[in-house]
Amino acid sequence: MIKMKRLLDVGIKKLEESILEMGSLASESVEFSIDSYLQGQDSSKEALNKSKAINSLNDDINELAFELIARYQPVASDLRFIKSCFEIAYTLSRFGRYAYDITLVTHEFGKLKKCDKSAVEKAGKHTVKMINASLTAFKKRDAKANINIHNMDKKVDEIYKTFIAEIRASTKDEDIIITRGCSVSASLILRYVERIADHATYIAESVSYIKTAKKYRRR
Repeated sequence: MIKMKRLLDVGIKKLEESILEMGSLASESVEFSIDSYLQGQDSSKEALNKSKAINSLNDDINELAFELIARYQPVASDLRFIKSCFEIAYTLSRFGRYAYDITLVTHEFGKLKKCDKSAVEKAGKHTVKMINASLTAFKKRDAKANINIHNMDKKVDEIYKTFIAEIRASTKDEDIIITRGCSVSASLILRYVERIADHATYIAESVSYIKTAKKYRRR
């Protein structure tokens, strides 16, 4: 029995390392896609490759998690951890997809050099901080980080809603084609960023569940 527990611990440690590896790649992918938009670069092919790499890690994590459950029949906190890893891995895979979608905006709209990209830059940087904070919470099993990350999410929501309100209030006629291109592209990207931020809170919620056994949904 003791030997079996040690083997389970090894598997759980491997699962944790894989989640952190996947999280690091997902965070880098999001940051990369936002930087590509800000610089007016079409990096959709690179982003797609990153997304595929993230999905591959997701498959590996799911396979390992299923194996641990089938082989060792974990209970209590061990089972909660493994179950949460399924959810976190799926969330991280969404980051990769959203990051790819962001690069497709530049691919479709072009460089958009005359656009004001400050809202995307601000929301993007804040969201990357949220991702990294949620991964740190996972590593430290810090359930208290949940509230802080949810508060951070409010900032991203505020940036998105403010930008949409500004578009609705705009009555400028000059350079109407450029204005529309800037507005539509930034709106799409901010929506993707806002969804990534939401998903970062899901990771924090999963950490809280691991520690407290209570489901937490602030939505």
